[in-house]
Amino acid sequence: MEEVSSSPEIKSLIRLSIENKKTSVYQTLNIAKDGKERWTQSTLTPILDKRGNIKKLVIIDTDVSERKKIEESSVNKTLNWKNRIKVSRKKFKNHG
Repeated sequence: MEEVSSSPEIKSLIRLSIENKKTSVYQTLNIAKDGKERWTQSTLTPILDKRGNIKKLVIIDTDVSERKKIEESSVNKTLNWKNRIKVSRKKFKNHG
């Protein structure tokens, strides 16, 4: 398990996947030496034998940085519109 990640969260998730014998998904922000941010989604899937014992644990890492940027942009746009509506309502109350 030490080779997979130094992250305490991923170690805990590995244990949880093994104990529950179920797939788990985890997202984390990694920062490269050059300072570039990269979001990674790890999907942990235990492979069971016919008796239900864990044969191996498959971990697939996917770069989800672009998706995170889109989500963040969408949230920021929503917040921006909510703030504009608040300001408009205040102006309307003050003039009405």
